[in-house]
Amino acid sequence: MIKMKRLASNWFLLVLVYYCCVGPDRVIVDALYKCETLDYNVCSASYPNCTPLILKSCCPGGVGLCVDIETYITYTTNEKSATPVACAIDPQTEITYELNTEFPNYVGYDVFPIPNATCESIGCEAKGLACKLIGRTDCDSKSPCCPPQPVCVEDDSITKHLELNGEKFCSLPCPEGHICRYIAETQTCLPLSCKYLNCSQGTECQELVGVGVVSCFKTIDFLDDPALTCETKVCPDTFECQKGVFSNADCVPVNIDLLGTQFNCSLCPVDWRCDTFGWGGLCIEWHPFSNGGGIECDGDACLFQQFCNTTTNRCEFTSCELNNPCPANMECIQYLPTHPRVCATLNVVPYSSIPETLIPFSERFNR
Repeated sequence: MIKMKRLASNWFLLVLVYYCCVGPDRVIVDALYKCETLDYNVCSASYPNCTPLILKSCCPGGVGLCVDIETYITYTTNEKSATPVACAIDPQTEITYELNTEFPNYVGYDVFPIPNATCESIGCEAKGLACKLIGRTDCDSKSPCCPPQPVCVEDDSITKHLELNGEKFCSLPCPEGHICRYIAETQTCLPLSCKYLNCSQGTECQELVGVGVVSCFKTIDFLDDPALTCETKVCPDTFECQKGVFSNADCVPVNIDLLGTQFNCSLCPVDWRCDTFGWGGLCIEWHPFSNGGGIECDGDACLFQQFCNTTTNRCEFTSCELNNPCPANMECIQYLPTHPRVCATLNVVPYSSIPETLIPFSERFNR
């Protein structure tokens, strides 16, 4: 009888410990936690429930997938291949990533084998069709996960356009020195250089940077009137008349300090990146050409100024609280330990906001 009472008492204590320390609510939260729905910032803040899995993307700009800690450990500890063995698409960003090891059956991401389709394998010729290679990405990707996709098209496709995966192929026949481009959903032949374009009076030919064509733009008329001189020009207070870029009699500030002086990048710590914003600026703890001196961390190489945190097993930057390198009149900002420190002038700080979903750094990572 005494043994029965002791067993009952022990069982009660176990149940009490479960509800106090773990509790049914914790089980429900874990079951409902969907890491694949989180963006990079929220994913980093959700550690250890979720953590970013840094992967190489087909085009520059991808940071990786947000996975649960079990998936992260499985992927990072498995033996890795020198070349990708599979690919994964993030449904939130539609970015394709390379996988160099066996990827767990993780709900939320489209995992597929390395594409190997060719014009021969899809049999266009046997169908009486021609084969056309269609790019899968916006960049000229060399990744095996994003090779050009072979598509069977009709032989007269030169005079038609295909619309595949949202990409339009302009095929209007154009004269020499012109190229076909879509303008407001209409195929149009545009000149490649000013040699093939006659602009009307009051306009001039200029290149559309990044498009590869030229167009006519309104000419900016400068008021270069010989009769306009500073002898008759009346300027407001704190301005004086001088010959400027717009006319022979421009009103310019007497003291340039009234408009502020350009930010001095020499204020930034050594080797930090400097971005100027008028008379304000940012100093960023970033050096794209340095890999951190070869510091390895959990199979990866840390970046410039990063160290390996053996507790979280990831590369991190020193926090602003532990070491504030910013000069006077500049604020030290840091979103996450994996993010570099940023020194911002006080006139830039109000425009540098932290996502509301992130907990302040000092409350989350108190070391």
